[in-house]
Amino acid sequence: SNGITGVTRIRFEVAANGYASKIRTVETSGSNLLDRAAEQGAVDAGELPRVYGRVEVPIRFELLRRRE
Repeated sequence: SNGITGVTRIRFEVAANGYASKIRTVETSGSNLLDRAAEQGAVDAGELPRVYGRVEVPIRFELLRRRE
């Protein structure tokens, strides 16, 4: 993330095949890079529980220190 942090809220539907569809950002993190990564995360999640209607979730990007 190049040191960029923020929260992106995405909305999507779970299609009949169990995968996210109609994915869009409904609240931007202020970074196009993070917003696109959040949308791609919904795609990469694979098969999801079947939910009727739209799902809206916040995706938080933050930097954490590596434990040594």
